[in-house]
Amino acid sequence: MKKTLLALFSVFSIVFFTQLFNNNNVHGNSSGSPAGYTGSPLEFSGRTCGSGGGCHGGGSTFQTNMITSNIPVSGYVVGQTYQITATVVSVGRTKFGFQLSPQRANGNTAGTLIGNAQVQVTGSQRYVTHNSSSNTGTGSRSWTFNWTAPATGFGPVTFYAAFNAANNNGGTSGDIILNSSLIVNEETPQLDIAIEGEPEICPGESVTLTSNIATGNQWSLNGSPINGANGTSIAVSTGGTYSVSNGGQTAQVVIILNSAPSTPIISTSNPQNLLCNGASLTLSTTSQDIVEWSNGVFAPSIIITQPGTYTVTVTNNCGASTSAPVVVTSANTPAVPVITVNGTTSFCAGTGNTTLQSSTSNGTLIWQPGSVNANTLNPSATGNYTVTATNSCGSATSLPTVITVLAPPALPTISANGPNTICNGTIITLTATPSENTVWQPTNENGSSLQVGISGSYTATNSNTCGNISSLPFVLNVTNQPTQPVIEGQFILENYCDGDSVLLEVQLAPGDSAVWLPFNISSNSIIASSTANYSVQVFSSCGNAISNEVPLVFLEIPATPFIIQSNDTLFATATLANQYQWLKDGIGIAGATNNFFIPTVNGIYTVQAINSNGAPCISNLSNEVNVVISSIDKKNNLLFSIFPNPALETIQLQFNFDNNQQYSNYEILDLQGRSIQKAKLETNAVISVANLENGVYQLIVSKKGVLGRMSFIKL
Repeated sequence: MKKTLLALFSVFSIVFFTQLFNNNNVHGNSSGSPAGYTGSPLEFSGRTCGSGGGCHGGGSTFQTNMITSNIPVSGYVVGQTYQITATVVSVGRTKFGFQLSPQRANGNTAGTLIGNAQVQVTGSQRYVTHNSSSNTGTGSRSWTFNWTAPATGFGPVTFYAAFNAANNNGGTSGDIILNSSLIVNEETPQLDIAIEGEPEICPGESVTLTSNIATGNQWSLNGSPINGANGTSIAVSTGGTYSVSNGGQTAQVVIILNSAPSTPIISTSNPQNLLCNGASLTLSTTSQDIVEWSNGVFAPSIIITQPGTYTVTVTNNCGASTSAPVVVTSANTPAVPVITVNGTTSFCAGTGNTTLQSSTSNGTLIWQPGSVNANTLNPSATGNYTVTATNSCGSATSLPTVITVLAPPALPTISANGPNTICNGTIITLTATPSENTVWQPTNENGSSLQVGISGSYTATNSNTCGNISSLPFVLNVTNQPTQPVIEGQFILENYCDGDSVLLEVQLAPGDSAVWLPFNISSNSIIASSTANYSVQVFSSCGNAISNEVPLVFLEIPATPFIIQSNDTLFATATLANQYQWLKDGIGIAGATNNFFIPTVNGIYTVQAINSNGAPCISNLSNEVNVVISSIDKKNNLLFSIFPNPALETIQLQFNFDNNQQYSNYEILDLQGRSIQKAKLETNAVISVANLENGVYQLIVSKKGVLGRMSFIKL
C-alpha cells in the first residue's frame, strides 16, 4: 500500500541589502531573510515580503517550476535524503534571495532541512534561506540543498518558496517578488525480498538479499534479529530462514547451504621437498573425495623422482578444491670452495682494497668471521677468513685465509692533574691517553705527558706507519691575584632616611664573583637601604681582595607629631625627633624649631618633627590647631608660671604675688581628668615629677581661695 506526502517549500521575500557598485553601502537581509515570509497559505495568511505586510510593495507573483527535486514520481521514501533546488530567473538582475519551508497539510514542518555553504536553516529548523555568500548571480540564481523525508504516515508534503530578484537600488521599491510551490507524495511499497543468486549455495559462496524498502528494515535469521542488520541489503553465507520486517510487514526466504569439499593438504616425505643427489620423495593427501594429482595420477599418494610443481584436486557434487602447490627441486651437495685473494693480505685499516672471492657461487655463501652472505668479501679486520657454501643438500667450507689489518694510531685524549684555569706560578701535568709516539704542540716535545704553566692551547699527536691523529686542544688559562675592588655608584657619605635606597656596584673580571658585606650577598651589585658599613669582597680562582668600607646611615623618620594646646602654648609630641618646624597656615615660621610654640596671632598651626642627624628626615604634618588669641585665658597666667616646661625630674612654680603669703595644696591631673599626684605645696614651690610617665598634665594650685591651673609636659 502506498502513501503520499505533500512537501511544502516556502521562501521568504528578502528585503535585500545589496552591495552598491560605486560605494560600500550594504542593504539589509543580504545574509538571510527573517522567518515567516514564505507565501505559504498555512501561515501568516500566505504573506511574502511583497504582500501581507511585507516591506516591499507591488505584491507577489506565483510562478511554477521554480522548485525541483530528485524525489521520484512514486513519492518519497521515509527517512530518505533528497536533493532540492530553488531557482529564480530575472534578466538583468544581480542580487537574489529566497526562503523555503516544507509543510504538512496542517501547516506543521515536514522532514528535516540540511544547511550547507550556500544556505542556512532558520526559524527552529522550519525555514531555509540564502546567506551572504550566495546572494549574487547574473540574471538568475539557484540554491541546492538536502531534505530528509519524515517518518512514515506523514502523507503529502508541500514545499512553499518565495523569491526576491532585487534591482540593487538600496531601497524596497522596484524589486520583483515571486513565489512557487512543489507537492510530493509518500511512497509505501509492499514489502518483498529479492534474491541475487540461487537460494542453494555451497561453502564459501554467498547470496545477497535485498528489501524493496530502503530504510527502516530489520533482518532476522531463524526468527532472531541480526545485530546491526538494518540496511536495504544483507549478504548471507549460511543456511536458514531469513526474514525482514518493516512497518508492520514481514517477508521471508529460505537459503540452503550444501557442503563443499575442503581444501586438500599435501604431506611430503621430505620437509624440504628436495631431491638430493637423485633421491625420491612421496606426496600424499587424506581426502576421501575424488583425488587427482596435477601429473594426471588418480591415487591417494604418488612417488616423485623429477623436480616440478605439484598440486592435488578433490571433487564432489558441490564443486572442486585444489591444494596449495608443492614445489619439488633437485640439487647436489656443493663442492668445497677455494678462496682467491685479490690484493695484499696485510694493509692499514681503511686503506686496503683487498677482495676475497669464492671459487663457487652455488648455494648460500657465508663468510666468517662476520657471517657475511656474499660471493666476495672485503675484509676490514685481522682474522682467519673462511667461506661456507650451503644448499638444501648440505654444505662445504674452504681452507682459511689469514688477513692482517694494521690499526691507525688511536685518538689521544688529554687529561690534566689540575683545572684548566690556574694561578700564575702553578705547574700542571697534561697526559695523553692512549700514547703512541706522542708529540706535543706547540712545545714539540715527545712523551706521554707534558708539564705546563703558561697560557696556551696544547694538543697531543699519536703516529705509526698507518698515519697520525691529534687530540682536541686543551686550553690553559693563567690568572693573577685579584686587585682591591672599588665600590661604584651614585652615593654620598651622608645620612639617608628610611625608604631611601642606594645602588652599589663593583666591576668583575670574567669568572670572578663578589660577596657584599656585612650581609654576605653574592652579586655584582646591591641595593643598600639600611644602616651599615658596606664593603665588597671579590673572589677569583687565585685568591680574593676586599674593598674599603662605605658607611651609610639610614635614619628613622619621626612619628607624626600631635599638638596639644595648654593656655597660650602649643606643645608637640613625637618620637625620634630632635628638631621641629612650626607652620602657620601651611607656611614655615622662621626660628620656630622647639617642641613648643607660643602663638601671637590667630591662625591654623601645624608642626613637623625632624630627625636632623645629617640628612633631615621629616615626619608627616601634624594635626591642625585653630588658635584664636582672644580665647586664651590669661587669668591663670597672672597667678604663677612653671619652669622648666617640658620637665624631666622636677618643676618649680614662680608666683606673681607676695611669696610670704600662705601656700595651699597642689594636684596633678592627666588628660582624662584623673588625679595622679597631690600634696601640700612646699615653701620652695618645687614639685617632683620623676615618677610620672611621659605626657601632658594639668597642675592645679590654690592660694587664699584663688584656684590656678596650668599645663606642663613630662619628658
